[in-house]
Amino acid sequence: MKLIHTSLFYLLTLLLFMGCNASHREAMELYTRAEQALSHKDYNRAQQLLDSIPIVAPQATSYIRRGIELNQRVILERNLGNIAYIDSILPEMRAQEQALRSAFIAIQNPEYHDDTIYIHRDADHTAFRSHLRIEMTATGEVRLHSVYYGKEALNHTSAKIEHPDGTYALTPTIPYDSAQNHRFVLPDGTHCEMVCYRNYEIRPVIEALGSGGNKTIKILYAGDRPYSYILSESDREIFKTFYQYIFLHHTIDRIEKNREYLQRSVDLITSRHNLPTNTPE
Repeated sequence: MKLIHTSLFYLLTLLLFMGCNASHREAMELYTRAEQALSHKDYNRAQQLLDSIPIVAPQATSYIRRGIELNQRVILERNLGNIAYIDSILPEMRAQEQALRSAFIAIQNPEYHDDTIYIHRDADHTAFRSHLRIEMTATGEVRLHSVYYGKEALNHTSAKIEHPDGTYALTPTIPYDSAQNHRFVLPDGTHCEMVCYRNYEIRPVIEALGSGGNKTIKILYAGDRPYSYILSESDREIFKTFYQYIFLHHTIDRIEKNREYLQRSVDLITSRHNLPTNTPE
């Protein structure tokens, strides 16, 4: 009986040893394939292989530890590559942004003399006609104004931008008692109304105005009676320039923030693991 117990013990030990060896070989193969993927800059594949090691071979603790270290190299090289790419495209994007910005001129806000606003140099804000007006503050805030001129009061509180295919965008509704809704009568009896829309709520409106190309854009005011007009060709071009600038400006801002995040990750990894920060070729 003792001999049988001893034999069973050695048999179980042998099976456990064989299982550990098989697990070790699987872990080593996954690790080697991950190194090869990293050498070919296939970062996603490398991470997938490294993530598989503790699942396929939970007993291979040495390769699990080595996999964690190699994964830091994968993250580091990928982030360095992304930073290099960002640095290669940002100068051209900033040049495009500056070229678009040259279409704007700075004026002092007539309501607040310490507030500078930017308008398109071709915008005619002195015209006594119903129109949409767009401006931007020094901090990048975009403001849209719906302006009405007419013999009778319209008392409008919002605007609708409509494309020929039926798609449209709506401004927020601004009540008359708001500081953003102004109404007055000129000496000749002409009624003038100006409603200001601002902040993120007007993003779909700016997109609808700036991305319409050469299509006819209809503007409708919501007031005491129906009122509409066709956006002029010159105003379409103004909104197109503003839209391109705003889109590019926000894109650059997102890319720069992403670069800051990537750089912090690189700094953290290199400080913890003493890894080189040479940009991948």
